[in-house]
Amino acid sequence: MNATPDLTERIARMAREVTASDMPAHGREVLKSAVFDYLVCALAGSRTDTAKIVIDWVRRSGNDGTAQIIGTDICAAPALAALANGVSGHSLDYDDVSVRMTHPSVTIAPGVWALAQHGGHTGAAVMDAYLAGFEVEARLCRVLNPGHYEAGWHTTGTLGVFGSAAAACRLLDLDVDRTRSAFGIAASAAAGIRRNAGSMVKPLHAGQASFHGVQAAELAAAGFRGNPSAFTGSSGFLEVFGVDGAHDELLAAFESPAPYEIVEGGIAFKRFACCGAIHTAIDALLELVAENGVKPDDVVSIDAHVNRLVPGVLTHHVTSNALEGKFSLEYSLAVALVDRAAGLEQYTQLRAADPKLIPYMERVNVVVDQELPVNQAYFASEVVIERRAGEPLRRRVDIARGYPQVPLSREELVAKGRGCATGIISTSAYERLVELVFDLEHVADVSEIVSLL
Repeated sequence: MNATPDLTERIARMAREVTASDMPAHGREVLKSAVFDYLVCALAGSRTDTAKIVIDWVRRSGNDGTAQIIGTDICAAPALAALANGVSGHSLDYDDVSVRMTHPSVTIAPGVWALAQHGGHTGAAVMDAYLAGFEVEARLCRVLNPGHYEAGWHTTGTLGVFGSAAAACRLLDLDVDRTRSAFGIAASAAAGIRRNAGSMVKPLHAGQASFHGVQAAELAAAGFRGNPSAFTGSSGFLEVFGVDGAHDELLAAFESPAPYEIVEGGIAFKRFACCGAIHTAIDALLELVAENGVKPDDVVSIDAHVNRLVPGVLTHHVTSNALEGKFSLEYSLAVALVDRAAGLEQYTQLRAADPKLIPYMERVNVVVDQELPVNQAYFASEVVIERRAGEPLRRRVDIARGYPQVPLSREELVAKGRGCATGIISTSAYERLVELVFDLEHVADVSEIVSLL
């Protein structure tokens, strides 16, 4: 009788086998879009107070490394650069989302770029490493969520560390045994609680996952050994995190590279600079306002119907704090109503502190609707606007714009990126960045891309 395959070994083997060139062209386009979206979000995020504190801490910890911190002229050791760039990428909550409930690129891409910068790595190698990280992280999330997330874990931190480690191991060309050790090392660094949503710590989860993934791969490459079966067994990851019953489903999920999760599930790119659980409600609100010429003072109340998971995600309500506003339906719908937008400018501290927004926040009611499904990172919602005159306006949106079923065009993504990069890099550098990243598989040395940042 054949022995049951070891789950950690199966994950490690798949991480070595996935290859971007084997995917359909659509999958490669999504991957390159994710790399691009991460880089521009990190550029913009490098200017936030959250990122500046971490960048300064990294600088004071020693800046004699070879990996650039995006948006600065500071270099650091790869793991420390990954920490800073992970925080920058996630600090605006404008970065991409796997529909399986994680922020993949801010955990995977920082380590890949940190390690690739001065190793003469090609764009094709970067794509393969990113894909390895994404497939590991997204397949774990596909099986373990929403239960793991609903238990209070921030999966970007707890599962993102494995995506980061897988990507780093692939770029460093570690064999299966050393990759298994890296997963063992990374498993002891899996962390992140959703209680910190709306604070500076949430972006730190992404940075820590990036840091620990690179650290695990580099230690494993040097001969450091972790438990080679860290996911399973007594006190293994699955048992400790309360998802031990998922073992067989995970074995099936990692049986072979295809079908690729980046194609089957996909990646959502954000139009709004806030938690993805808010996006369908903003879509519905902005559609109703535009179609009916609704002015802010016409509105008596806004009922936002959401699924049962949302109140545990959007734990902030009437607030004058920009970070909390990203996790507040009340703030997000109020500012969208007044500004008819929910971009970077709507989530600055200056905008959030405007006392004129408070009466509009107080008109928003969050209503849990048991009929709205819990479907991982798809957060269907229905918005009802009660007006001073006229019938109530009602709109349900099941899938936000930017999700795989209603994707942003490349032109829309490039326009988003231009807004992120303006004032940080030159127009010519930005245009060159677009050109190189969307032709990434043909880039002979990624150091040119890094030099633009």
